[in-house]
Amino acid sequence: MDKFLENLPSILTFFGLYLTAVHGPKVLARIQGRQKKEEVKLEGDSNAEVMYVSNMSVILGEYKEQVSGFRNELESVRKEFAEFKKAHKKEVEEYKTSIVFLEREIEMRDDRIEELESEILEKNGIIATLKGEI
Repeated sequence: MDKFLENLPSILTFFGLYLTAVHGPKVLARIQGRQKKEEVKLEGDSNAEVMYVSNMSVILGEYKEQVSGFRNELESVRKEFAEFKKAHKKEVEEYKTSIVFLEREIEMRDDRIEELESEILEKNGIIATLKGEI
């Protein structure tokens, strides 16, 4: 057993070399594989974040364009409405003026009708007198 103990370091070294030679590449490959997976995962996450940020930038740009378009359209509608309101107010004033003019015309014609009716009554009285009816 003395010889065994004397040769123990050599045996352990040989055993370590054997394990390293046989199982070392597998273990190393596993460790490197895990590290590569983590690296790819982090890289993928980073790429996803970059893509998300760039897509959000595009979406926000489009949104800003749409909002700007809506604002411009709203402003043009407001201008059109202001013009319509102004034209409508002018038409209402013209209509009121026309109504006043027509009411005066009606009053004048009513007065003329009353004059003509009184003339007719007067002439009817003269005709009746001439015919001897009165």
